[in-house]
Amino acid sequence: MIMLKPPSFDHVLQNRLLQEHKLRALTPDAAGIMRDEEVRRFVNHYERLTRHMFADLPDRVDLLFSLDAGQDVMSCSRAGLRDMKERDGHVG
Repeated sequence: MIMLKPPSFDHVLQNRLLQEHKLRALTPDAAGIMRDEEVRRFVNHYERLTRHMFADLPDRVDLLFSLDAGQDVMSCSRAGLRDMKERDGHVG
């Protein structure tokens, strides 16, 4: 499993808005592109789950890509996979 982790939950909304804006610029008439208010409602609806994933998943994923505020990869870690193998006695 791979996780892209922004610096904080606050960046989730900005990243998702950027994604929708880019999509709208490429295909303005495409169905399913959300307006800004729809994106806000969507992100708010899943906030509790997303925060839980930020807390829980980094120790469980195979690869963790930590992103900066501009969505650039700052680091890549396999620690979660290593730690799980060590916990389960599969070191090697």
